[in-house]
Amino acid sequence: MKIRNGFVSNSSSSSFMIAIKGEFNRDKVQKIILDAFKVPKKSSLYYIVEQASKIMVDNYDEMLGIKEVFDEDYYYIASDEELKEMVKKGFTKFIVGSASDEGSEIAEQLLCDLDIDYEDENIIIKKEGGY
Repeated sequence: MKIRNGFVSNSSSSSFMIAIKGEFNRDKVQKIILDAFKVPKKSSLYYIVEQASKIMVDNYDEMLGIKEVFDEDYYYIASDEELKEMVKKGFTKFIVGSASDEGSEIAEQLLCDLDIDYEDENIIIKKEGGY
């Protein structure tokens, strides 16, 4: 048995990828993400989910094209086969970002801890689990 001495962190982080067909429109993409959570507007959780969708759209690390997404090692979010399938379906823009549960915002903690996988004809959301 191994015993760790010193600082041990309970923090968790996760990464996500959003594949988009057509032109990038923040409001449209945020609404699709919000719909993917399937939380009714009258729910007390709606505000938190709305903030989480804003974080995904506004706080991404970078917007990538097809070439860039294949040049990077995003296999932990999507395999090369999954990326090739996305491109075959016409997805040309990719947002890659991350979330951490160390932040004070509950919405970012929610993003980190929830499984979010969604796909329709205009957008694919893939998230690797928190660790």
